[in-house]
Amino acid sequence: LKHYAEYLSGEGDSLSASVRIVFIVGRSKYESLVGNETLSRVHSEAEKYNDIIQESFVDSYNNLTLKSVMALKHISRSCANSTAYFLKCDDDTFVNVPNLLHFLLGGSVPLYNDTLDYHDRYTFLVKSPQNRMNDTSGVMYGHQFCNVVPVNDVSSKWYMPSYMYPPESYPKYLSGAGYLLSIDVVQRLYEASLNTTLVYLEDVYITGLCAQRAHITRHHHPLFSFAHSKHLCAFKGSITQHQ
Repeated sequence: LKHYAEYLSGEGDSLSASVRIVFIVGRSKYESLVGNETLSRVHSEAEKYNDIIQESFVDSYNNLTLKSVMALKHISRSCANSTAYFLKCDDDTFVNVPNLLHFLLGGSVPLYNDTLDYHDRYTFLVKSPQNRMNDTSGVMYGHQFCNVVPVNDVSSKWYMPSYMYPPESYPKYLSGAGYLLSIDVVQRLYEASLNTTLVYLEDVYITGLCAQRAHITRHHHPLFSFAHSKHLCAFKGSITQHQ
């Protein structure tokens, strides 16, 4: 990732924008122990590459919402004048960076047999103008979920206590595996988060509840895949693949 970012950010005949990769982390609940190797390695990485953003909360699955809000805060405060788009992705998500850049620049991603099923009868026309990126604001793309009912099984990874979220279904939201935001949307989501009660599931919270409060339209894009494919051409023809 580091070498690819350096390549993309280098001077060239056709490149006019830089790409920056950063890692958002909290803290280990064991870091108070003497000689914590993980903490030491995180500090070394940050000093050497300046690619880590860290704040004081326990880095756990149930705190992913805090982590994403922290990312929105940092981007809003430190990068608003130098950043056009922000892609948030999980650590188990494959990002096809060339395809992402083609998409951002208004190009098209070729169709492959392994990605045909991702499309509908409209989006498979990849060269059609309506299927190309032409917005610089109000951008919120990802794999959209609709009419999802909260899980009430306490043993489930996606358990949602009724006291935390009483409604019978979630608003439309984008998978936290990977979603793309323009900088104005980052700022609006962060502002909305300051007045929106936290819930465990970060994608429901950020792209569902906060987006709803901020009146931001979510857009489903077929190449932000949630298919867990094992086929090489699915990776070649996608923007993200969640594993």
